[in-house]
Amino acid sequence: MTWGYLPLPRKNWAVAYLLEWRDGFPFSVHDDDGRSVGAANSRRMPDYVNLNLHVERRFVFRNQHWAFRGGFNNITNRRNPNTG
Repeated sequence: MTWGYLPLPRKNWAVAYLLEWRDGFPFSVHDDDGRSVGAANSRRMPDYVNLNLHVERRFVFRNQHWAFRGGFNNITNRRNPNTG
């Protein structure tokens, strides 16, 4: 997992990102009677890649610092097999 906040050359603008990559975790297969089929942890879930990218504009309003941020989550459009 890596993330960053990168100020842009244009004043009060920045880019934020989050990149997550995981190889699939191992799991075991069991039959209807609960017996293991094959070796323990012989199967793996698919790899998972997720990229979030956002642009931010900072400003001052009534002596308070504010920011608007907009962007996209899961640009890679990969389904997380861990969550169903």
